[in-house]
Amino acid sequence: MPIDVTVRYKNIADESLVQFDGTVKKFKRYDFFIGTFGPFTERVPLDEFTEQAITLKVQQLVAHVRTLTT
Repeated sequence: MPIDVTVRYKNIADESLVQFDGTVKKFKRYDFFIGTFGPFTERVPLDEFTEQAITLKVQQLVAHVRTLTT
């Protein structure tokens, strides 16, 4: 029986995090569920942000969830 791997985003927001060296780096933060699994959080640096970057990360997690549940 196939599992539900529908991605549902709960929250998408810009976020600033202080790095170890004291600099501030800006991210786009995504909180989401894959089917009934999660919540997952992914951050993509804003200076290299593209929609394809987050899509690729989420699809990699979807593939990983599939392998863990089969």
